[in-house]
Amino acid sequence: MVTHDYQGPLLVIAAEDDEEVPPALAEKLFAASKSANKQFIMVPNVGHQGMLEDVTTMQQYQDFITEL
Repeated sequence: MVTHDYQGPLLVIAAEDDEEVPPALAEKLFAASKSANKQFIMVPNVGHQGMLEDVTTMQQYQDFITEL
């Protein structure tokens, strides 16, 4: 499988203050996806670690997985 041809479900979670994987890269991946079932979550005020410690983000993650 070539990743730019992937059309399955896609959840991209990015951290606003991430210096390891800049949010712009996550946004670029999301924009390039041909998936009809995709969601982008930007977690404010957090770096590379701890994105899923945010209650709202965890709920969005769980909702996405549940709907698969």
